[in-house]
Amino acid sequence: MAEVVKYGVILDEPFFSYLEENVQGLNARDTDVLTHAIARSCEMKAYVVEQDEFETTGLRAILNYGHTFAHAYEALTGYGELLHGEAVSVGMVHASRLAEKLGRIDPKVTERQVKLLSALHLPVSLPHPERVAVDDVLSRMQLDKKTIGGQLRFILPTKIGHVETVKDVPVEQVREVLEEAGLK
Repeated sequence: MAEVVKYGVILDEPFFSYLEENVQGLNARDTDVLTHAIARSCEMKAYVVEQDEFETTGLRAILNYGHTFAHAYEALTGYGELLHGEAVSVGMVHASRLAEKLGRIDPKVTERQVKLLSALHLPVSLPHPERVAVDDVLSRMQLDKKTIGGQLRFILPTKIGHVETVKDVPVEQVREVLEEAGLK
């Protein structure tokens, strides 16, 4: 479900609103609601991949919203404490908090994501943040495929329904997000 929510954040505000309005149906696994959510998610992924099939324009990178944080969390918690979707859920929240720090979005954008993800029973914070070191997360992020020449790059929202690739993100601001999330 985190990946489904991601599509609303990155490309389609009306779809995000649909998810907000249909939390009960999603949680109850209502066939019509799930069918629409899955079909719309597939349409958006197909569109992005079709537009940037060979990853030459940079558009395809938007599919990685939340993943720079998520991949680090998965690796550092041993690929078992968090399922991929759970890590993506937490990663989207942290990416949105980073966008706030960079002055790219209003905190209300993050709060909408937190509210929806929580309503879908997805984590919005790490279960044991004190077990994860900030420096380890930052080191792991350096291995991310979006990092170029040691410079961190993130997919960050500007509003619900639109994200951008942001280059040269100051490590200090990433550190602040991690520390505020309770990492040591």
